[in-house]
Amino acid sequence: MVTGGGRVLWLHGPAGAGKSTIAQTVSEECAWTRQLVGSFFFSRTTAGHDIAKSFFPTIALQLAARSPRLRHFIASAIKRDPLIFDKSLATQGRCLLVRPFYDLLISAHYEHDLPFLIILDGLDECNDRNSQCAILDCIAEALHIHQLPLCFVVVSCPEPHIKEAFRSGNFCSGILEEQSLYLHCEGSFEARRDVHAFMVKEFARVYDSEKHRDFMKSVSKPWPRPDDVDILVDRSDGSFIYVAMVVHFVDEEYYSPVDRLDEIMAALGSSPSAEIDKLYIQILSTSPNTALLMRILGALLIDLPSAEYAVDIRNPEIIEHIFDLKKGAVHSALRGMHSLLRVLDNTVELYHASSYDFLLDRDRAGQYFIDPAEHHADVALNVLRRDHKLIPVRIYSGWSFHASKASYPSKILAQLEVLPKNHWESFCDEIDSGIAFLSVAYMSGTAIKWLELVAEGREDLLNQMIYLLNRAFRELVVKEHDDDVIIIQGLHNKLPFDAAKPPVDLHRLWLLDLTEFFGQFSDDGKSSLIPPLLTKVRAVEQASGYQHFETFVKNPVYSEGVLASPGACHALLASCCMDLAACIQRYLKTNPYDRLQR
Repeated sequence: MVTGGGRVLWLHGPAGAGKSTIAQTVSEECAWTRQLVGSFFFSRTTAGHDIAKSFFPTIALQLAARSPRLRHFIASAIKRDPLIFDKSLATQGRCLLVRPFYDLLISAHYEHDLPFLIILDGLDECNDRNSQCAILDCIAEALHIHQLPLCFVVVSCPEPHIKEAFRSGNFCSGILEEQSLYLHCEGSFEARRDVHAFMVKEFARVYDSEKHRDFMKSVSKPWPRPDDVDILVDRSDGSFIYVAMVVHFVDEEYYSPVDRLDEIMAALGSSPSAEIDKLYIQILSTSPNTALLMRILGALLIDLPSAEYAVDIRNPEIIEHIFDLKKGAVHSALRGMHSLLRVLDNTVELYHASSYDFLLDRDRAGQYFIDPAEHHADVALNVLRRDHKLIPVRIYSGWSFHASKASYPSKILAQLEVLPKNHWESFCDEIDSGIAFLSVAYMSGTAIKWLELVAEGREDLLNQMIYLLNRAFRELVVKEHDDDVIIIQGLHNKLPFDAAKPPVDLHRLWLLDLTEFFGQFSDDGKSSLIPPLLTKVRAVEQASGYQHFETFVKNPVYSEGVLASPGACHALLASCCMDLAACIQRYLKTNPYDRLQR
């Protein structure tokens, strides 16, 4: 595959050229021959598959599954840094990929028959351009500088920033090879031949399909006429997106394939891109309820706060709860749209990223244009209007994310004002999972920042959100680790020398180092609970976007008296420090040669 001296093959080409099909086929073949380390397929149309920080953890998991020795070193790397999954892509690459390979290479148990190939498809569909380039930088560093025994196949459209990343830095060292599919597209004989073969095969399948038997029993072969197939191939100009959409449209259940094909033939133009746009419009125009269809598509296509949220909101039943629709309304509204959408019982997804490009382009989509700001407002308003018991906590908590990106904030503010006084307290009382309070923290932190921008002087609404953030700390942090919170409160309140008091982040770093050492050399060998606690503190603050814990611990109104007095905190902290000192002394006595290092 990589025929020269390159260690990275960049396969690029236009949308619809079949890049992902090639990547999937190569992945399956190399998995069969045990050459595949792992694969990752970015996709804007699949919930959670467009997030860069999933890349290295996924590859590490696949590496661990394929090599017991690497599994040990990867597990050790994660144990050394439990917060690695929140760190930068560069740090993740070094910790989860480079370091385990280094440890394996210097060990006496290096496996010379390790698989070597990693396939990365759809890099341009990652949701952040900087992250796309960061992943490429990590790959180049791993191969050129650290000389890992790996090869990569990277598949993408030739976006300018990706092209620039491949033409600079460590990729200039000769590790890169390129393969363009443009030579096999845009009207080439090979592309037209492949498209023709595909259409003949697919139309034959449609003709013989049981679901179309009543429509097709009176239709004589050949169907379609060879001239019609040739016209469609000519209009496609070698683009598989176009022909795939044609087949999906013709193959729609409950419709006559003959009539659907006639509709397409009657609307043909000249340009392939124009043909695709015409086909999109033709498909969307068949909906009997355009307003509802666009409302549903808007909820699916706008930016979403997390991969988990995306999975939830693409569930038809949840969409029906958000918009107060009757059961089955989503499936009914999407009937006839199956050439654009994959509609299953529990999820709705677009077939191809080009659908996003069309629907979010006002000039191309016309009346079917999806205005993100309007649809963010629509989702936020409707979530707040519903009974929170009917909607998952993660989705209900997402209203503030949508509000922060919405048009007409005054309507959302008005909706917040008419909520019952005990609404948010009742909302929290119904939560039966501690981890769900991370969603509450995210909601409240995002809402606070949004309210500060659009609701100046509305202290009542701000105080409601501060209440929710404090509730998240109490539920997720304090109730599970009372003693550890007392220690941290001692650090946050008053250390012996006020004038030299370091900032709160330094306190946390010091405490993490202290407790890691204490846990490592304690008599019972058990790890301290404080690092997991601080992990949760960081998780809540990261979710909310607010460094709020110091204020929370110091303010008895916020913490509602669940924390001890400063005196008790200092007493317990002093006791822990004395235990630690004794522990260190015992360790140095038994390990005198380690004295200087420690």
